[in-house]
Amino acid sequence: TLADETETLRLDTTYTFSDEDDLVRWRAGDFISGGTAWSRPVRLGGVQVQRAFSMQPNLVKSPLPAVSGSAAVPTAVDVYINGVKSFSKDVAAGPYQIDNIPAVTGAGVAQVVTRDASGRETVQSVSFYNSPQLLKPGLLDFSMETGFSRAFYGIESNAYSDDIVASGTLRAGINDWLTGEVHGEVGEKLLNGGAGVVARVFDRAVVSAALSGSSSDEGSGAQLYGSFETKIGPVSINGRSQHALGDYEDIASLTARENPIRPDFVGILGISTGLFSYAPPRAIDSVTLSTPLTFDKATVSATYMRYEADDDDPTEIVTATYSRPILERASLLATGYVDLNESNNSGFYLGVSMSLDGNVSVSSGLSGRDGDDGAQISASKPVEQKPG
Repeated sequence: TLADETETLRLDTTYTFSDEDDLVRWRAGDFISGGTAWSRPVRLGGVQVQRAFSMQPNLVKSPLPAVSGSAAVPTAVDVYINGVKSFSKDVAAGPYQIDNIPAVTGAGVAQVVTRDASGRETVQSVSFYNSPQLLKPGLLDFSMETGFSRAFYGIESNAYSDDIVASGTLRAGINDWLTGEVHGEVGEKLLNGGAGVVARVFDRAVVSAALSGSSSDEGSGAQLYGSFETKIGPVSINGRSQHALGDYEDIASLTARENPIRPDFVGILGISTGLFSYAPPRAIDSVTLSTPLTFDKATVSATYMRYEADDDDPTEIVTATYSRPILERASLLATGYVDLNESNNSGFYLGVSMSLDGNVSVSSGLSGRDGDDGAQISASKPVEQKPG
């Protein structure tokens, strides 16, 4: 096989400089381009500058609930999130406002309990929906990169395109309920750009919408994108729809055509030739429902996805997943899928993962697909971002 002919394989070589004052990270070498939920990232060799909120872990990026009121006398204010006390503060007589109430991700209810010196108590309830997709007002997230697209990552060490490409992404918090997004790409005979919004609706859900267009030597086209997330009782619901119109192209399809996949790579990469296409997907529609079980510590979810590649019949797949913590540091994951149009195209995965001391994690699993069964076991420890 090709792997037997290769003694060593280079993956990523990158120089990184982190500016902690401005929360900006610079990279030179190999990296993955930034983007949005409605764009496709690519591997590049070049230079990149990105906002890096992770350098300040205590920074709250998404807008948090706020409550206001008026106290006739000095008053103690307690805030409960979904029945759990999370904040307490003494306020003076007069109007007051409490910003940035700690909140969980998703839907919830904040109860504000005020209690004066005489013991008189009042309760105010505020519904909220908190999502990491939203940015606080005035907060900017960005990624800009340029370089040469990388081909056959994990198979060849130094395969790059001859043509340079560039992309840029900007996300900005406009107000507590609205975030704006823009994304653009430039390459050899390619111009792609789009804009979108992420909005919180009635403190019950978050919806996203975006429109992008492209012009290339393949022609002109557009892409429509929409998504939503909400929670009804214990059930979380997520949906997504993305459709390409005309001859829509992006950097991912451009670089794939510049580096067409070789037949001997198909088996190594595990690519289904029936699903593989250089063009962006013509359609992706999916909906996921997940919920924790009331009688157990487990969480179950189910996903329906419809995928349509260029000039191919659509593929419809249903996936079910069961996850549960076991023992003190271990968790169990079981998942299975079936293709509704090809009943013989199905598979499963059953695995156990465990965290150990020293930031080490181990996992093992069994998988099966069309009679091709396998097993794996692994241990890993990430390289920490500190001297030594």
